[in-house]
Amino acid sequence: MNRPFAESAEQNKQVIAEVVNKYFVEPGVVLEIGAGTGQHARYFSSLFSHLHWWPSEVPEQMPVLEQGVCDTGIDNLANPIPLSIELSDSLENAARVERSFDYIFTANTLHIMSWGLVVRLLQLASDLLDAGGIFLSYGPYNVQGKFTSDSNARFDQWLKQRDAASGIRDLDSLRQEGKFVGLEIDEIIEMPANNKILVWRK
Repeated sequence: MNRPFAESAEQNKQVIAEVVNKYFVEPGVVLEIGAGTGQHARYFSSLFSHLHWWPSEVPEQMPVLEQGVCDTGIDNLANPIPLSIELSDSLENAARVERSFDYIFTANTLHIMSWGLVVRLLQLASDLLDAGGIFLSYGPYNVQGKFTSDSNARFDQWLKQRDAASGIRDLDSLRQEGKFVGLEIDEIIEMPANNKILVWRK
């Protein structure tokens, strides 16, 4: 089967898996927000049999995700679910999902949406995450308002040309908004290619 493919997901899946293995230790259910092509969902669920992986996407991207995760034969990979940050508020999303999660994961999403939607995503994560649960967010982040590399500065410029409301987010701003909804950045893990994983705890 020809499945959708993203080069970035292929390149980063192994290093992200090392972090998932370290923090998603106990058996549990994982919600992946913005699962895209489904490459991470397939790879992580095949590696970690103790995790039941739920990939999700905005409704208009569901056909791509469905093609990416259908007929895999992976028992702990759930059917993808539509989950919109933009079209409804977090409580309506939570009601649609009708469950809570032990873990939440997202990769390369916070910089492609507006700041208002970033705030709503954090609220949604808090609403859906069990007490004591862990939320891992992967991507490029600014530190104290500054880019961590020239390549990230160029990437931010490209993002804003594509959508003026998008852009690389600052750690201090994320930390502050997280506190408002009961999420704390417990650890910041440096990753290849000027990326980081933020380890949030509820």
